[in-house]
Amino acid sequence: MKASVSLLLLTDILLVACANQSIPATTPIATLAATSTLAQPTVIQPTATTRPTATPLQVHQWDAKPVVAEIFDIAGYTQPNYAWSLMPTVVVYADGRVLTIYDTGYNRQIPSIKQTYISTDELCSMLTRIESSGFFDFEQKDYPAPLQIFDAGATDIVVDAWRSNWIGAYALEELKPSDIPIALSKTFTELSSLSGLSNATPYQPDRIALLISRWRDKSQLQTWPSTLPSLSTLAPNLKSTDTKIVILAGKDAADAYLLFKGQNAQIFSEHGLLYQVTARPLLPLEIPDSIEAWQPSKFEDSPTTSLTCR
Repeated sequence: MKASVSLLLLTDILLVACANQSIPATTPIATLAATSTLAQPTVIQPTATTRPTATPLQVHQWDAKPVVAEIFDIAGYTQPNYAWSLMPTVVVYADGRVLTIYDTGYNRQIPSIKQTYISTDELCSMLTRIESSGFFDFEQKDYPAPLQIFDAGATDIVVDAWRSNWIGAYALEELKPSDIPIALSKTFTELSSLSGLSNATPYQPDRIALLISRWRDKSQLQTWPSTLPSLSTLAPNLKSTDTKIVILAGKDAADAYLLFKGQNAQIFSEHGLLYQVTARPLLPLEIPDSIEAWQPSKFEDSPTTSLTCR
């Protein structure tokens, strides 16, 4: 009986203990927000690619005068009639004609003249190289003239294109190559090299200028040929201190060219009077009145030629 009571008491105690524990009616469940765990792709904005900028093609268009380039050697200390008779050594025309003159020096023969042609592209290329050399920007004051040298000649370099320049180089041939400014050296070489063109042919001038003056020395006299107009007709009433320039053309020019080919200054007798006659061929469009001793001659400004160089 006592054992049954004890068992019942133990059972009550256990029930009371369990009843006193609080059991939550609902167990909370953690809720995870649906967040994206994927990294957003990085958008790379395209950048402008740096590309080399094409250099604009330079186009030079102008109305070119008949002569676009020239080299003229001016005599040093010498006799006036010889200085007067000197001709350009290279003349480049706008139409591509190139005349090269080979001066025979102090043996006083008429120079040998040769003619050839270059294309417009060749002409433009040459002028472009001259511009690149710096010739058009070169100034006369920058030329290192060797003033310690006396009585030397000079070399005039003239280029008249879309830009122009004219430099007188005193005693150029006396300078060391290393002392010649690059702009002059390259331009001189460009123009001088034209004399070496293989397709050059002899040029027969159709005009010739005669410088006539009175003379006294009777040595080495020749008779003026009857095939040419008389000297008294060409230079009437010529005084002993006067000189006169006359121009022969056509057949007279051809005959005079042959007469003076061996020696460009000769002494002639006509009607008891003595004359010294010096001959100088004229180049196309060369102005006769511009021919002076120790000065480069000039050429006509027209007709012009429309040139375009790229």
